[in-house]
Amino acid sequence: ITLDPGHGGSDPGAVKYIKEAFIALRVCKYARNYLKSKGVKVHMIRTTDKHVGLTPRVTSANQKETHLYVSVHLNAATSEEASGAECWHSINGGIGKTLAKNILLELKDIGQNMHSASGKVGGAMKTKKDENGEDYFYVIRATNMPAVIAELGFVTNKKDARDIDTKKEQKIYGEAIAKGIIKTLESM
Repeated sequence: ITLDPGHGGSDPGAVKYIKEAFIALRVCKYARNYLKSKGVKVHMIRTTDKHVGLTPRVTSANQKETHLYVSVHLNAATSEEASGAECWHSINGGIGKTLAKNILLELKDIGQNMHSASGKVGGAMKTKKDENGEDYFYVIRATNMPAVIAELGFVTNKKDARDIDTKKEQKIYGEAIAKGIIKTLESM
C-alpha cells in the first residue's frame, strides 16, 4: 500500500484552524502502524515535513508496485459551513471506487459526516474529468494502481478541525483509513 500524506514542507496545504500537511502526515503514520500490525506492507511517500512534488510521488508509488494508493488531505472552502469527508476516485470506477467507498464508510463509523448534498457516503464519492476526458487529479490518473484522494474534513470548519486536532483523534482517523484499505484488499 502507498500512503501519501498530502503537501508538506514549503507547501502546508490548507491552513486555518489546523495545518493540512501536519495532520495528513500524522494520520498516515497511524494508518501505517495499523496496517503493519495486520501484516500489510506500507510505502510512505513522506515521513517528515518535507515537500515532495506530484511526479516524484507517483513515480515512487509506481516503482514500489504497490496495490493501492491513498493520498490523505483535508479540505478548505470559503464558507465555514462546508464540512465533512469526501473521497475522489477514478472516473473508471473499479477498485478505486470500492476503496473510496470503504474509506468513507469507516470515516462515517467514527462519526465524520459526509460532504455531499445528500449527506450519504455515495454522495461523498467524487470523480472529476480534465479537458481531455481523463481523470483530473494527477495522482489518480498517473498511478499504475487504483488510487484515491481522501479528504478527511475541512480545516476551514471549526468542528471538523476540532474533530482531528489531537493525536488521539488522528489515530482514530488513521485507523479508519487503514480499515477501509484492509476491507478493499480483502475484496481484491
